Amino acid sequence: MDRIVTWPNGITITRGFIGILGIEFAIQSQILSSIFDIDYRAIAVKSVIFIIGISILFVFGMAPDFIDGWVARRFNQRTYIGEFIDPLIDKILFYWATLRIFVDDA
Repeated sequence: MDRIVTWPNGITITRGFIGILGIEFAIQSQILSSIFDIDYRAIAVKSVIFIIGISILFVFGMAPDFIDGWVARRFNQRTYIGEFIDPLIDKILFYWATLRIFVDDA
């Protein structure tokens, strides 16, 4: 368990970057669509599509979390740094999304 560069660690770090970019993209596109749209029915439809899109992103965002753990156990690539960064990335993504939603909503 002394290796640092492994596939599971790469998946975890990539998931962190893509997750933060996805959250930022979702928040910014929601803000821009609410600023420039006047038709409230179109906003309602876009909101439903937005919620469905976020749900799909969440599922695809959580899939690598399961995959990196499975790869680490299956191919004996568990590392101390992986045991540290995987839950850290989970917390960062959760708190980043929560913070962005509440800060932009206020």
